[in-house]
Amino acid sequence: MSQGGTLTIAAVDPTIPTSFPTDAGTAVPAANALTIVGGEGIDVSGAAATVTVSGELASTTNIGMAAFDSDTFSVVDGLVSLTTGALGLVWETITTDTKEMVAGHGYINKNATPANQTVYTLPIAAEVGHMIVIVGYTAGGWKIAQNGWQQIFLPEGATTAGIAGSVASLGGKDMLILLCITQDDEFSAVAPTDDFGVV
Repeated sequence: MSQGGTLTIAAVDPTIPTSFPTDAGTAVPAANALTIVGGEGIDVSGAAATVTVSGELASTTNIGMAAFDSDTFSVVDGLVSLTTGALGLVWETITTDTKEMVAGHGYINKNATPANQTVYTLPIAAEVGHMIVIVGYTAGGWKIAQNGWQQIFLPEGATTAGIAGSVASLGGKDMLILLCITQDDEFSAVAPTDDFGVV
């Protein structure tokens, strides 16, 4: 204050921010500190002069970032869409003698050596309600092998539980739709087109 009673206030440096507008409201530092809080699925950390904002991984109970299986989903410019076809399945044409199956997939059996039988093995992991389809094409047909704890139920009977059990086509064009009825373990034929060779 001058002797004449005038109070002089120094101007605030305009290059130093005093408020921080956001998409929803404005933050104003308190005691020269600004708190940055992550929302759901977001983590915030700080060290020295750096603040790091990172996304958490998504789960059934947590909103966060996720990667998409390119066999099932297409992602273009942020738009996610299913790549599945008939029956909501991912379809593959199989030309080899063996194939490890995946729940939610359909298989068109076109062995590169038409007289050869293609041996498919049930997936190790399958949720209740997941479907698997085999559509026959080549003359050698197909066979479904089981893992050590699995079993398949058909109208003509159940397979032997475990690796000793199997189902095989009796004709090259035979088709079979399987539905998982017990997680990972048991499958039921919901739309067989003919009799099958059941072991």
